[in-house]
Parts: sequence; C-alpha cells; structure tokens
Amino acid sequence: MTPSADQLRIPGSAVLREVLSAYQSFQPVLAAGTTVKVIRLAADDTATPAWSTRARASEISARRKIETFTSLGATPEEHVLSDRVSRAQFIEIIEQANADPRVAAIIVQLPLPSRLTEDLDRIAPAKDIDALGSRSDQPCCATAAGIARVVDPFLEPGTTVAVVGGRGFVGSDVTRLLSERLDRPIMVLDLDDDLRQVRNADVVVSTTGRAGLLTTEHLHQRHRLIVDSGFVPSGLEILGDVHPTAQHLPRAITPVPGGIGPIEMAVLAERLVQQHPETPTPAAWRSLIAPTGQRDQLTTAGQTVIAAQQAQAAAQAARALGQLPGARALGSPHPTGPPSELPPRGVGGPERRPGRHR
Repeated sequence: MTPSADQLRIPGSAVLREVLSAYQSFQPVLAAGTTVKVIRLAADDTATPAWSTRARASEISARRKIETFTSLGATPEEHVLSDRVSRAQFIEIIEQANADPRVAAIIVQLPLPSRLTEDLDRIAPAKDIDALGSRSDQPCCATAAGIARVVDPFLEPGTTVAVVGGRGFVGSDVTRLLSERLDRPIMVLDLDDDLRQVRNADVVVSTTGRAGLLTTEHLHQRHRLIVDSGFVPSGLEILGDVHPTAQHLPRAITPVPGGIGPIEMAVLAERLVQQHPETPTPAAWRSLIAPTGQRDQLTTAGQTVIAAQQAQAAAQAARALGQLPGARALGSPHPTGPPSELPPRGVGGPERRPGRHR
C-alpha cells in the first residue's frame, strides 16, 4: 500500500550523502595511501538457496562499502573467496592485512561458515572498524551504531522499545546501546517468541533478515518508529523484515532499500576518517531526523568536522610550543579511544561490549 502523506520515511541515502559531503575535506589525505581490505565469501554452484541469498546480500553490501570508501579517496581492495576456503587461507589473508602498514581497516562480510567465525578475533583491534571481533576498538558494529543514532531522536521518557532479533549479532548491540538511553527494560524478542508483543511498543527495531516477518498482525498506526534492517535480495527486489502490506502503518519507518543500509555506510565512513593519523578526529555524528519539525541538516556531521578541525589547529599550536606529543600511526587507536556511538546527554558513552562470537 502507498504510505500516508504524513508518514516519515527516514532518508538513509540522503544521510549518507550529507556525511560524505562533510568528509570531503579529508579526501586528499585518505587518497595518499589509505587502503581498506574487504573480504567476502561467494557461494558456489552447490550452495543452498538460503546460503546463495545471503551471499548475494553480502556481495551487494561489499559493493556499497567499496563505493563509500572510494568516494572518500581511500583504496578498497576486495578479496572474494570460495565459501569452501580453508581456515589456513582465511587466516593468512587476515594476518597479511594486519601486518600491512597501508591497511587502515579490515572488513569481513558476513555471513561466514561457522568454522571461520572465531577467526574474526584475529583482525587487529585497531583495524576492525566494524567490530566483527570481540577485541575490536569499536564499541559495536556499524549497523547497530546507525540504528541507535536513528532511534535516539524518537526516544522520550517512558518510551517502550522492542528489538526483534535482539540476541543476534546486530540486535544484541542495538539492545545494549539503547538500554543505556532508556528508563525501562527493552523488549527483546526472537523468532520463536510471540512477535505480536511488539504491538505494545512505541519503537520497534527488527534485525532478523527474515523477509516479510512483521505484518499487519504486528504493526499499527500508533507505532512511533519502525526500524527495518532487513536486506534480502529476491529477484530484482530487495526485501526487508516488514511485509509490504504493513509498511504504510507506522508514523515513521526506515525504508528498504535506502534506509539503514546507507546509514551503516555513513558510520563506516566516519570510522575510516577517524583511523587516519593526519586527519582531525570528528566525533560521532548524530541524526537530527526527529518525529516533528524540519531541519535543513539531517545530521551533525558538518559541525563535528568543524569542531575537529578547530581542535586540531589548537593542538598543533600547542605542539609547536612543546606541550603535546606527536601524531599516532595509521590504523592505531585514537589516544582517547573510539567516540561514543550515541553522543551523551551529559553522561559518558557506552562501555566496551563483552566478548562474543556469532
């Protein structure tokens, strides 16, 4: 059905464009030798339909990451491996990227066969900008960070949030981030739960990757925001967790495609910029997309860049007087640690996530 004229569709693609525009001043520095390794597995002719679909989604996501990093001036290098790759081969590629001083970031596309998942912890923590390993310097995966930033302006005292798929890789990070912002427990649901419970929530986040999971049985017009992070290729279409017949119902929704996917890319762009020792380190951008009111800007990315440039200029002046140490190495952690994923309202940012594997 056609969405209501009053429905707010979160413009993820426009958010990405705005963030990339804000970061264009970093392009000359990133173009001078910054490399990103993107590793993914391709399905072979014997793969099951389910695995082939997930591999296709991985391919599309990798292509969008490559486009994002290229627009910043970096040099992406993609490694496409057979899904039958041995552990030894997989580990060798990661270790080579770890040791390469040109490589600022390493991204491994999910899903992976279970035999390889523990080897994500071999990614150098400072280069693991998507928090794939449990030792990453980043507090959460980029998708979860993007979701939390979208949700934040929709939170108010007493808000009830449900996370469908809340025990999975993305969902558990979302649950942790949002728990730090709410004054009541989050409703954490998985596929074997009664998903009709989401009718009682103000905000619903779905991270299952199950096409059409949430229907008119689950969603209604009183929902303040539905965040759909599903991404399931189906022929020429991309499907989300929300069934097409229910997409028109909530007051606000992230569309698929064009919603959370581009916002994930905007977070990764931010993290890559933060990796380089010669760029000012901008704080995490915030979303300015709120239930009411219109803004000329969708994010605070522009303001964070200006603030970082001003801070860098002040630091350079102090360094000239011998008051500060020199720059850090490429791919090394920022001396104060990664910026908070949700810029705090007078409190500290999220703690490091506990170690875990998918």
